[in-house]
Amino acid sequence: MQQFFDCPFEVKFLSDEGTLEGYRSVFHVADRGNDVVAPGAFARTLTRAKGDVRMLWQHDPSEPIGVWESIEEDAHGLKVAGRLLRNVRRGAEAHALLKAGALDGLSIGYSVVESTVDPNTGLRTLTELDL
Repeated sequence: MQQFFDCPFEVKFLSDEGTLEGYRSVFHVADRGNDVVAPGAFARTLTRAKGDVRMLWQHDPSEPIGVWESIEEDAHGLKVAGRLLRNVRRGAEAHALLKAGALDGLSIGYSVVESTVDPNTGLRTLTELDL
């Protein structure tokens, strides 16, 4: 079942041309659904995915808005670099919203392979995800 992790997108760089870098997921930070991603959660999926992770508008496969040029897991989270396609309507909209600071979060689509739930807090820790 496809789920979505909704958290702030830490944009480290966004050019006027649409090139962007940042973190799509940060470890040990609860999202709005009370989910936390653990370090190592993306390791397997990234070895399998090899370019299959798409940049989409609202998770809609009929509306690609850019391309991810690199996706990797580091000690902080899921680090990405890509390019918004400004000649695509939704890509231009996403670029404008990010540049203006009006877009404060993006989400990633995933399937949970492995997780645990803390019975005291209800916090679900995602230990393996499939993008």
